[in-house]
Amino acid sequence: MISKEHIGKVRDIRIIRDARNGRSKGIAYVEFYDQDSVLKAIALSGKNFMGNAIKFQHSQAEKNRLAAANK
Repeated sequence: MISKEHIGKVRDIRIIRDARNGRSKGIAYVEFYDQDSVLKAIALSGKNFMGNAIKFQHSQAEKNRLAAANK
């Protein structure tokens, strides 16, 4: 099982939900306290978590914020 001992401390999690029924879409944004934790999480991509392969990838949030600010 994946735990904070494997990755590191989590600062925030935002679960993306369907607006109509409130069910999870299977996507979440996870913010870690340190950059090293991000790299550890990405290294665990493809591992089994609760019966499903989990996928970690960098968010495009910074890029999207910069693009919005430049408009």
